[in-house]
Parts: sequence; structure tokens; C-alpha cells
Amino acid sequence: VNRGGVCPKGQAVLQLLYHPDRLRQPLRQSKRGSKRWQAISWDETLDILSQRLQAIHQAGRSHGVVVMSGARPGAMQDLWQRFLEAYGSPNLLLPQGGTGEAAYFMQGVRSPHLDSPLAYDLKNASYVLSFGANLLEGWGSPVHVMRAFGAWRAAEGLRTKLVQVSPRLSITAAKADEWVPIRVGTEAALALGIAYVLISEGRVNSNFIERHTFGYDDWTDASGQRHTGFRTLVLNEYRLNDVADLTGVPVETILRLGREFAANPPALALGDRPGNIQPGTLYGSMAVQSLNALMGNFEQPGGVLLQPESMETSEWASSRKRSRSEKIARQPALVAPGSPLAEDVTAAIGKAALEGKPYPVEALILHEANPLYLASNQAQFTAALAKIPFIVDFATLPDDTSDFADLLLPAPTFLEMWDVSRTPPIVPRVVRGLSQPVMPPRRGSRHVGDALLQLAKRLGGPVAEALPFESFEQVIERSAQDLFAWQRGNLFGTQLEEVWDNLLEKSGWWAPDYATADELWRKMKEKGGWWDPTYHYGEWARVFRTPSGQFEFYSQLRWKEIVAETRTRNEKLDLASADRRCLPHFEKTWVVNGAGATAPEASQDARFPFVLFPYEILPLGETQGADLPFLQQILGQHLFERWESWIEIHPEAAHRLGIDDGSWVWVESPRGKVRARARLYVGLRPEVVAMPVGLGHRGGSRWSQGRGANPCELLLPASKNPEAGGSRWFSTPVRISRA
Repeated sequence: VNRGGVCPKGQAVLQLLYHPDRLRQPLRQSKRGSKRWQAISWDETLDILSQRLQAIHQAGRSHGVVVMSGARPGAMQDLWQRFLEAYGSPNLLLPQGGTGEAAYFMQGVRSPHLDSPLAYDLKNASYVLSFGANLLEGWGSPVHVMRAFGAWRAAEGLRTKLVQVSPRLSITAAKADEWVPIRVGTEAALALGIAYVLISEGRVNSNFIERHTFGYDDWTDASGQRHTGFRTLVLNEYRLNDVADLTGVPVETILRLGREFAANPPALALGDRPGNIQPGTLYGSMAVQSLNALMGNFEQPGGVLLQPESMETSEWASSRKRSRSEKIARQPALVAPGSPLAEDVTAAIGKAALEGKPYPVEALILHEANPLYLASNQAQFTAALAKIPFIVDFATLPDDTSDFADLLLPAPTFLEMWDVSRTPPIVPRVVRGLSQPVMPPRRGSRHVGDALLQLAKRLGGPVAEALPFESFEQVIERSAQDLFAWQRGNLFGTQLEEVWDNLLEKSGWWAPDYATADELWRKMKEKGGWWDPTYHYGEWARVFRTPSGQFEFYSQLRWKEIVAETRTRNEKLDLASADRRCLPHFEKTWVVNGAGATAPEASQDARFPFVLFPYEILPLGETQGADLPFLQQILGQHLFERWESWIEIHPEAAHRLGIDDGSWVWVESPRGKVRARARLYVGLRPEVVAMPVGLGHRGGSRWSQGRGANPCELLLPASKNPEAGGSRWFSTPVRISRA
């Protein structure tokens, strides 16, 4: 994927490896939140863990054990899933996002390992229309995206045009061919305005729409009920003048973008998820995806593809089925896997802990996760943590949530452990990258997988049977058997070998340089991994698994859920509202106040004239990196900012408030306020103020704790409408005053 290159976070990892604040051994806290830690041995740790989990299991409350993992997709997610299934809990909580939700509703596909099963052939696209997706700042697979960007710029003749739609001039927008400044949160309206251009001017791919889509036109169901189609909705509600008023994008620009999108196939629309921790919205992602469907840009070079399927062998899968049959309790998950309308993970944990709905949390196990930092209401989530009887935190360094753990257990860095990385986000080829320890674990840390296997032996019964491995290295070695049974793909090699292997496989030949699973394992350790460089286009049954077997502009999966919800509540079905909820549309949560600024309809308060736009930066991607000085030194390269938080303000707005560049200001929302340095930045809409996410940790190491401000502390709670998930990131009104 990266051809030997690494991003700044990879280059800075030595500072993590030798960090003076790394956890040295397992710690037990005598009183929650006291920060008085007692050193214990790993044997004591495993005894405590097994005793607590045995007690929960014997009480018939296994389903109340929750594991929250922020680790990248790999063998540990499989191991956690296997452990919980055998133990009797459905609660492996992973991040989720709007793009994955849209893929489920419109294509019927889900991914067991990633929040989105979609992949994109970026390199071969002729035109890329990005709705807020910060491609060059850690979006998806960073090095993969940057290599594609290099290919766009290196191509001879016609080069790929990149258009970035965003309220802020990000690095991606600055490097793009065109930046379209848009009002915060109105990306869905612009996408549907572009759809209006395509439909009204007859620029759609009629052949694809007729053969491979459902719900484009009005339709009648089996009971004779008439339903609104996508075409009718767009032509009636998203006329260009209306869209221009909503988005702040001129009619001429919308018209030109639509015509360019149609005239430059393969044209690819991406979004509306801006980063890795900001989930985007369901209907925003559906609106963007509808543009790809109108042009028929699926399953072809330069189009929307599907990430490869999991390749578990029958032996591994059958053993997982045996472990499922031993479940003690059959309770629903706090956040259903791939559930499109689920609350965010932090909110789900908080609700279960504080209200006992749908059931109480008996134990919370954290693995490379820091939920307190991202909580929309930190005081409320802190109260929820206090009510959870038992909390375990596997971490390399302490973080904000660590102070509330009963056990704080040292985990190694990736340079000290075995792992196998699954296909990175958005990459359309099967990849299994092998990570090997280059040195023994330091400071008493132990691989989380090894600790979990030892815990399984202590628990015995179905859990021990489900995890029969002696070490995590054996788990990784087992993956080589799975790959060999698949009878495809090749070891990592040179670009010339890739071209040759790809040519052979497309011609129906498979010529591996290994004859047995053992030989594959030995050579994987030499070469670094295995992959299948060939993507087979046009397998429609694989990419469209909806009730119709087609791409659904009108989601029948959503329709079934709405009908079921209505019956459960014993309510009368509102057909017009239900039809709208099954189609891509713009959720009207915005108004324009007298000052020309957008604000949530629920908070039309003139005292808060700005909209806060939190954004991710590569050095602090996924809120990780503040512990490392190398990364602190390169935070705001466009403004030469480092080691502290800043708030970007348009010069016109700053002049109106009497704020100078570099002065300290208070940023205040109805939820709270933080202090930051004001930086005048012309790359913003005047009603927007922007602030990076990743600083302002209340707990952690010497270089992260108490440094900067956390914009998450300002964010209003998520919308009461769960279908507008993620809206709290871009719907918080704020005001700025001198500090």
C-alpha cells in the first residue's frame, strides 16, 4: 500500500517506544479517580480479571461486558470478537460512520471490521468531487490517498481534476484544483442540487439506472401503495436557486459542477465524512453516493468498489459457530454491528451505565480507546464511568479515561509485537500486512492478545475452547493457513512482480511462489505480507445485496425498519415522512441569522453568531499524537503553530470584534468555553471559526496533559433525531471574546 513510505506519525514512533511515561507494569487503583496506583504482577492481574468475569458470567449477566477498541483492523479485532462470542457478550464496540450507513441502506453491504465496506479506485478517476473528505490529511489510508494524488498530478495529457467542497480551506482544498466554500453542514443540499442538474439536463447514465437501480422513479409496492422516487424528490425540492440559498454556493457554480461531473467520466463523488473520528451524516452520505449512481460509476476503473470479503476458512468459521452456540445470554448489542441508526459509541455506553437501558454495563474493557476525550458531555460521561463496576484499560500511555480505570495494563507499541493488518480503509484489494517485533516488549508490557489468551485459559469452558492458542504469534500464523486455503494472491514483491501477477490472474492463472501453508508463513515473514493485486469488476450480486438486488435510491431496508418501528409504537404510518426517510435528502437543521451566519434552528441565539468547525490534522489524527514532541512541532504548518491550540477566524470577523492575530481569546458555546490563540485566516467563510481536534487532554503524559484546548468540550449534544448522526460536530454555535 505505501511502497515503503511512512507518514509523520510513523516517523515519530521512536518517541513513543522510548517515552519516559510509558506504563512499566500492571497497575491497580485503590479508589476510582484517586490516581493512587499500586503495582501488581501480570499473574495477579489475570486472577483479578478472571474472577470478576467469572462472577458476572455466573450471575447470568455476561452480555453486560463491553469491549471498546480503537485499534486498527487486524487480528486483535477477530480475537476480541471470538472471545466475546464464547463468553456471551454481543458488545464489541467499534467506530461507525455515515458512509458505512449509506452503504448498508443503498447497497445492502456491511463490513465486520471497518465502519465502511466501500473502496474507491482513486488513481483511475478522471474527476474527483470531494464533499469535505480531507483526502490529504489522514482520510482513509493516508499514504494510499497521497500516492493516488501524485498519480493525478503526474499524468501526461488530461490530469484528474480535484474539487474540494468545504467551509474551510484545508490542506486538501489548497492542493485541489478548485475550492468551493460552502455553509457548514449543507453538503447534502449541494449534492442534491448537482443531482438536479444531471437529471433535469438528461446527463444521467440511463442504461445503469434502468438495469441496476431501484427507486429512481415513483413506484408501487405489492399492496398497491404509491411511493415517491428519487427523481421526483430532487426535481421538486432541490431547484438551483433554493440550493444556492441554502448552501451559499452560486447557481452558476452548481450548474458548472454538475456539467463537469457528467462530462469527465469516470467521475467520483466522495464524502460526507471529513475525517476518521468525525462520522459524517447518513443522509449526507446517501446524497453523495446518489451522484455516483446517477453516473453508473460502480464496479469499474475509477469508480466505487467494494472492499474484499473476510477470508476466514471453514475451520475458523465453524469453531466460531460452536462458540456462539454456548452463549449464556442472547441480548441485543448496545450498538448493533453496522447499525445505521445507532447512537454513537460513547452515548450508548453512557445511557446503559446511567439508565440501565437496554441493560447495565457490568464491565468495560478499553483497548487503545479514549472515549472520555470525545464525549459530547464529559461531566455526564464521567458520571457514567463512575457507575460501571469494573473498568480495565489496555494502553501504552495513560490518557483521559485511564484515571477512571480499576486496572491500567501496559500494552506494547507495534514495533514490539506480532500483528496482521487487514485491508486498510478505502483500498480495493485484499491486503494482509505482517507486523513482526523488531525488539522485545519494553517496561513489562504484554501483548493484549497474549493476555487475552491467558485469560481464556483461566476462564475455561467455551472460552478456552474458542481460543486454543498458546500465543498471539500462533493466531497470526493461523492466518497463513486461511490465506493458503483461499488459493489466490501472492506475496509482497516489486512493482514489476505485481504487474506480472495481475496479468496472470486476469488470464485465469495462479502461480504462487509457495507450495504449502508453512512455506507461505515462512515467506510472509521474509516478504512482509500477502495480497491479491487483482480486482474483479462488475460482480453486481456481490456489491448490491439489497432486497431488489440493485442499488436502491429508495431504501427498502430502511422502509422495513420504519414500518417495524411504527408497529412497535402502535402509531399510524405517515407515508410522506416515511418515503422521505428512505431517500437521500437534506436535513434542515440550519437557518441563516441576521448576521449572515448559519446556526442550528434549536439555538437561534444572537449571542453566538459563529459556527464552530472542528477539524482533524494529520499529526493528531484520531486524537493520537499529542504525546510526541516531533508531532507537536508540526501541528499547524499553514500558520506555523505548534504546542498549543488556536482558533481560526476570518479577518473581517476579527476586525469587527477588535481581535488581533495571535491574541488570546475565549471560545464559548452554550455548553462551555475554552481558551485559544486567535489566528486570522482568510480560508474560511466569515461565519465560521475553525479549531483543530487532538489537544486539550485532561489526563495523559507530560507532553499532552493540560496542553491546549479540547473543542469537544464545546460541542452540543447530538441531534435528537438519530438519523442526523454526527451533526453535533458541525452544529455548535459559539462566540469569541478577548481573554
